[in-house]
Amino acid sequence: MRLRFTKQGAARFLSHHDLMRFFERAIRRAGLPVKMSQGFNPRPKFSIAAALGVGVAAEQEILDVEFGENIAADVVRKRLAANLIPGIEVISAEEVSRKSARVAAACYEVQLPDDAVFADDAVERLMSSETLIVERTNKKKSKRIDIRPCILDIQRSGLTVKMRLTVTDNGAARPEEVIAALLSEPGYDRNRLRIVRTSVELAPDEQI
Repeated sequence: MRLRFTKQGAARFLSHHDLMRFFERAIRRAGLPVKMSQGFNPRPKFSIAAALGVGVAAEQEILDVEFGENIAADVVRKRLAANLIPGIEVISAEEVSRKSARVAAACYEVQLPDDAVFADDAVERLMSSETLIVERTNKKKSKRIDIRPCILDIQRSGLTVKMRLTVTDNGAARPEEVIAALLSEPGYDRNRLRIVRTSVELAPDEQI
């Protein structure tokens, strides 16, 4: 069964790992007949389609749950609703034939602070460029990658920027990286941005 859910308010600060643990507990407490994995430490069989950055809100995330017996979608929503925290709400549920969703793109809406300096032609210049190199650093090393092929569309209205970014097996562009490029400030503080993932788009071969 495919569920779409929100992640808003204080819940947006949950990491992907925390969100997975939260749904595992919520599914157990709801008493849903979820299938379990095999082995010495069986776990409920469910997955979230695409990881979401800490602090990023979401309006339509995808949670796929595999059940061991037939159960109505409205029953799933009702049982889960009693075990969710503020900011997380299941807004729809439907049966699907695939076991897990494959995301092809994600749409974001970013609200910039009032003092952000935005050149009039910033979007046009970025979309006409051939490359956009960003540097990402983790605990072990840093690497430079070209995220320009991942940027499908950008629309700007005042201090609100909407963008559509591809999602691949090798990762995706991050909305804060796109904003930093538009503002010509590589070290722009992402905490000053209000980022909402408004939707995720499934790959064309997805079958409902």
